[in-house]
Amino acid sequence: MTNLQKLGLNKFFEKQFENYSSGKYILARVAIENKSNFILYTEEGETSGEITGKFHFKAEDKTEYPVVGDWVVVKKVSGENKVIIEKVLDRESKFSRKQAWAKTDEQIIAANIDTVFIITSLNLEINIRRIERYITMIRENNVEPVIILSKEDL
Repeated sequence: MTNLQKLGLNKFFEKQFENYSSGKYILARVAIENKSNFILYTEEGETSGEITGKFHFKAEDKTEYPVVGDWVVVKKVSGENKVIIEKVLDRESKFSRKQAWAKTDEQIIAANIDTVFIITSLNLEINIRRIERYITMIRENNVEPVIILSKEDL
């Protein structure tokens, strides 16, 4: 059994899930995202999940799709250790960037996180400007950056 509070469940998400608490739906957190397949944590433990065709049809852009850290409303598939993702709950925070090769498209990397760790080596290739860009991007997403410097001996 998984304790969802240990995974970050709080009143913000519980309130959103109240509309789905009829027993037909389960609350889950996205742990791994592989295009249209997901590994999720529910109160019953780890399970795999997919999004519905209806979800694909209704999604207006890629930012509406589940990402790591999202809380989602799911429905069990009978007879299988698998669920169908019905809805992504509103995000408390997100970590995103401009999508590669796109002018304005946003790519959400992770959701509902508190801290991002920037790890860089102190060797001759250290790039202070890159670290500054990362910090700016992280702060713009209302997430706390922590810088970890390695290889001080070099």
